[in-house]
Amino acid sequence: MGKSVLKNTLLLVFMCSFSFPQEVKVIGEGTIKNGPKVLILDDGTWKEKPKEIFNIPIGNSYYEGPTDAKVTIIEWMDYQ
Repeated sequence: MGKSVLKNTLLLVFMCSFSFPQEVKVIGEGTIKNGPKVLILDDGTWKEKPKEIFNIPIGNSYYEGPTDAKVTIIEWMDYQ
């Protein structure tokens, strides 16, 4: 009886340890076949890389709207 209780307790603890999220670490970056960039995780899986946000200085260029807007759309053309 004592051994079976110990076995069941250890089994329960072992099974419950997988229900809590484990911290995974990024071990590399890559690109999948059709183009999106991905982060390679240490558990052998991958997830899509978050989009990057860039701050682009517009200098003395013409603009419309408030200078402290949360989103700015910049249109750029090269007429060469």
